[in-house]
Amino acid sequence: MLLPVHDDTHVTPTEATSTAVALTLHQLMEGVVLAAAYVAGGVVGLIAALFLTAHTVVETAAVGTAYVVAGQYKRGGIAVVFMQTVYVIAAVIAFRSALAVPPAAEHITTAIVGSVLLIVGIHSCRCVIDDSISYS
Repeated sequence: MLLPVHDDTHVTPTEATSTAVALTLHQLMEGVVLAAAYVAGGVVGLIAALFLTAHTVVETAAVGTAYVVAGQYKRGGIAVVFMQTVYVIAAVIAFRSALAVPPAAEHITTAIVGSVLLIVGIHSCRCVIDDSISYS
């Protein structure tokens, strides 16, 4: 089970709620990514949307399962509906915002984000390599 629990047969209502809150915030960002995938268009956008949808289904199932195991059926239903609502609203707002961005600002933002991701990726690789050398 993909939950922060002690075993697969016991989940407290607090653990179920913590999982729901964390994954709702996570899905807020996924809604933004879904809008970005749609704006990207083409095959890349379609593949990203398919993977995000499958990923969201698994997260939603995890939250629903946590509430069922905790015996909180009604709260589980409310949490699942709320998670999906946040996901869709975030996607709609991000999509509408993306359409309002002028192309020049879009290119500059993409370059900045790409640079940051490149630097973080290089730093992460160096950390992994340094760790593997120190453990050898």
